[in-house]
Amino acid sequence: MTLILSITLALMTTPNANPKGQDNKQGQGIQEIKLKDGSILQGEIIAQDKTTVTLRTSLGVIAVRKRSIDISNVILELDDNSVLVGKLIAQSKDYYSVMTSFAVVKVKRSRVVRLTTKEKSRPGPEARVVGTNDSGTISRIGKPSGQFSHTIEPLIDVFFDPTGYTFKKGDLYLSGLSFAVGLSDKTLLSTNLVELSGLGIAFGGSRNRVSVNPNFELKHQLLFKRTAQREWALSTGFMYQMSALNGRTNNGVIQRRNASNGTKVYGWRTQAYLANTVSWLRDNGQGRISWHMGFRGELNKVNVSNYSELFSYRFYNGFDVDLNRRIKLIGEVFYDPDYQNVVTRENFWGTDVGVMFALSENFRFLLHTQPYFIGVYWRF
Repeated sequence: MTLILSITLALMTTPNANPKGQDNKQGQGIQEIKLKDGSILQGEIIAQDKTTVTLRTSLGVIAVRKRSIDISNVILELDDNSVLVGKLIAQSKDYYSVMTSFAVVKVKRSRVVRLTTKEKSRPGPEARVVGTNDSGTISRIGKPSGQFSHTIEPLIDVFFDPTGYTFKKGDLYLSGLSFAVGLSDKTLLSTNLVELSGLGIAFGGSRNRVSVNPNFELKHQLLFKRTAQREWALSTGFMYQMSALNGRTNNGVIQRRNASNGTKVYGWRTQAYLANTVSWLRDNGQGRISWHMGFRGELNKVNVSNYSELFSYRFYNGFDVDLNRRIKLIGEVFYDPDYQNVVTRENFWGTDVGVMFALSENFRFLLHTQPYFIGVYWRF
């Protein structure tokens, strides 16, 4: 049974702040220490030496042997592209305290973009700090830690609808049938490779005698804010496809794409969207819960001449939950006047539910209830 006590941990800010054999009597706010037996200690430190930390708790003064403290080897990626490597010795609501080879460093949670845990059995270099990477990219080592941040990296889309997230400059991303590149930390460009290569016609995608089908999506993050517990991201984007299903025609009457009969009409298609994401740290600290909401408006060759009657759009709400460091539950509900469920044949309203599995930090796959039923995600 986990024991929760009230303690405060005072930390050194330089290597010489606590000389050998000398007590440290400075407290620096409420922090938390985890012991190897699972106990979590919160409160104030009143002294420490080479082997023992003395704590003032609500139950009295307690001496804790340092060897009983559970210390994790961690890598923190910060918002300025710096990377901090060391041992996580304590944490509070607002800070992480990491022991490096030169000092104990206190880092605001709001500055941590990603925290990963290094395998204890895996040999590695001594704790060090790597400065800002001019290229904007960061080498990610070890496994994601569900205690502090996203256990599986944030989604840039929920099934086929965008979220508020983007990814880092220079990242290359293969998502299902699409390929994307990070132009900056806030902007990405993607294309559907199947359509672009001309293979889309073989799968019933492109028509109108179009084989090679140019298409692209440009996404830009307008806003990103982070606190110790919450993230908020807002993005906008634009999509273009040279040949797409625009609607159907029946005896000269133009109908929507989901009409039950009529001849399919293909032509150019553009879409613009606004996507909002809010993400919270779970109460138990094991990963995050994210809510996604967005709107997409469409202008195409068919509705451009009769937009008031054939206004094409989609409202959507989605979520994802980190169940553990390797599994994410995803769901979505949306309204789209052009949509038809290929399973139930119902129009307008759609739902989808899926489970994402992370085989590694860079490779994931998704199983869900709507076509395409399997998704593959690979960042490199």
